[in-house]
Amino acid sequence: MASKADLQVAAIARLRDYCDYKNEGVVSQHYMGQMQFMKEHLGQMSEPIMELKKLTYSDARDAFLKSLKDKTVTDASKAEFLDLLTKFMPRGLVLDVRSDMLLGEMDSLVKRLAAAEPISLLAEEKKKKDRDETVDKSITFLYNKLHFDDYANEYLHSTDKSTVSIDAVLLKARQSVANYCCVLRIPMNDNDTLSPFMLSSVEALVAANERLIEKIREIEQAFKTE
Repeated sequence: MASKADLQVAAIARLRDYCDYKNEGVVSQHYMGQMQFMKEHLGQMSEPIMELKKLTYSDARDAFLKSLKDKTVTDASKAEFLDLLTKFMPRGLVLDVRSDMLLGEMDSLVKRLAAAEPISLLAEEKKKKDRDETVDKSITFLYNKLHFDDYANEYLHSTDKSTVSIDAVLLKARQSVANYCCVLRIPMNDNDTLSPFMLSSVEALVAANERLIEKIREIEQAFKTE
């Protein structure tokens, strides 16, 4: 199994390439266009991020359960653990954990945490229905914040539906991602550490970009069938 450090390097490297929207030589030489480049890089970011979430959760869970056993848990450490769960887990599980804590159902809490697995935002985004409500809201928020609907509409109303037009729109999307990463100060160096907040933020970026790509594809397919 890859270490946390190796997984972080892999995720950050792909994100750094993704944000390097001015280096168009890479895309033109090795990919069939922006869409292929983006799809491959989104997948290459998603995999190490999910593994990092699993390892981060496992470490936090073990530390929290140990503090419960040793009776050293504090309100601050409990709040910190719940905050991580909110970022990594389905909404229903977080509510169940809060209920177990409130009612003092320790056996139920231990079993629930042992069986829990972080939710994949990309997998949720690919669902056609029954998405996790909290996840969907976080992806929609970022999709709107990055003005992705404007880019989709730009392509929708363009008279040119060629790959060149798609590339122009998706290149703007990559620029928006790069600007957002600067504003949020997402780490871009190989020796940086991705906090739970940063992990969930990057994963939401991946899912929001996936949503834009699928919308562009839908518009392209609809145009072809007219």
